[in-house]
Amino acid sequence: MKQGEIELGDQKAATANPIHISGQDSDAAHNPHANPKNVHWSSAGLMTVGMIMGTGVLSLPRAVAGLGYVVGVTLCFCFGIYAGYLGIILGEARTRFFPTATGFAQLGSRCVGAKFGNFTKYVMWCNWYSVLPLYMLTAIESLRSAFYWTDVCYYVWGLFVCGVMILPVQMRSFDAISGVVAVSDASVIVVIISILVALGTEGQDTPDGFEHSIGVPKEKFFTAYNSVSAMIFAYQGQSVFLEIMSEMKTAEDWPKALWFGQSIMIPCYVVTAATGYYLLGDTVPGFLPSALPNNGVKTFVNLLLCFHVIIAYLIHNQPLTQGIEAQMDPTKRASNVRHFWLSTSILFSSYVVANLIPFFSELVAILGAAFGSPILFAYPTTFYLRGMKSRGLPVPRKHMILCSFALYVLFPLTFILGIISAFVTLAEKWSGHKPFDCDLSEND
Repeated sequence: MKQGEIELGDQKAATANPIHISGQDSDAAHNPHANPKNVHWSSAGLMTVGMIMGTGVLSLPRAVAGLGYVVGVTLCFCFGIYAGYLGIILGEARTRFFPTATGFAQLGSRCVGAKFGNFTKYVMWCNWYSVLPLYMLTAIESLRSAFYWTDVCYYVWGLFVCGVMILPVQMRSFDAISGVVAVSDASVIVVIISILVALGTEGQDTPDGFEHSIGVPKEKFFTAYNSVSAMIFAYQGQSVFLEIMSEMKTAEDWPKALWFGQSIMIPCYVVTAATGYYLLGDTVPGFLPSALPNNGVKTFVNLLLCFHVIIAYLIHNQPLTQGIEAQMDPTKRASNVRHFWLSTSILFSSYVVANLIPFFSELVAILGAAFGSPILFAYPTTFYLRGMKSRGLPVPRKHMILCSFALYVLFPLTFILGIISAFVTLAEKWSGHKPFDCDLSEND
């Protein structure tokens, strides 16, 4: 059995009794909105790293501070392995049940039903859109930290970021940005290493009197639970996996691409989470770069981080604009003028939201609970289990156990508790700020 392959039963049986959904079976070659299949599996793997790692990893040391060493580091590692498994399940569902599916909505229509697929389409749009303000927020915070000696207001830096990104958001396929993805991935790894080395060598600038907890520290339940949502968000990238697969030269290479990306992310996540907490203890901020001392390293690190999150924005922006354009006119590809106005409108609306919820840790927790939980735990398992049932195929015992645990235990638990805890802490933050304040940064 090849690496990452899942025992799904007899191949001939898997192709029996197909479910026909009107309008869903056309090949990508007949779809005017489809992009060429030019992405190599290694580029696809790096793309998963580019869209997931960056904003998520920066919140992990704070997440470990909320859960303690044992629980925090263990969850960081286990979520990475589980996310990889669920990504394989998702890819196998597409390969077995709808090889031409270009997104969750199409696969949902095939495996569950047309109404579910239509509902899923809007869920994915909301998810892709909701993460764009986080990238905007991160870029703003990065520039404010890079030029720490200036007094430029938060919302002014936001306008500058919008100006920088107007031209890049006109790129309309993953293949168009694949050339800079590897550079972006390398930049975030350099960022992480530079932060940890700087914090480790600048001991005199580290806050005094911090503490470490081996077990879960004593604090408010909802405050601690936000740490779980942050870890879920850190690994949530499944919402774009099918779009990436649809542009791969060979979709069957998806397991190699996925585990290539996970093999980069999991070690980086675990080392960053454990080391960041060790160096700063309970004083570690939700946005790790803000702990750097004011010097050239801080400027260098934050400029690299700004570049990385701009690329991550482009990766998530691409399927969102493509989906909306297809909804506006399914019969032909949108003109460059229409694409310009749509992508620019999304960009500036992300700027507005970033000024309404400018608290990094809380926004990460909201996204992790509201979208990360269902997309990571519920959708892949639902597609796989319903797809197998529709074909009359038995589900191997180990996959039934793993999928059921994700769908019936982890999903409802992390979704309900995560949303409650995120909004409780967000309300506390809002009490001390108002939208479009000059200084809206989070420094706790």
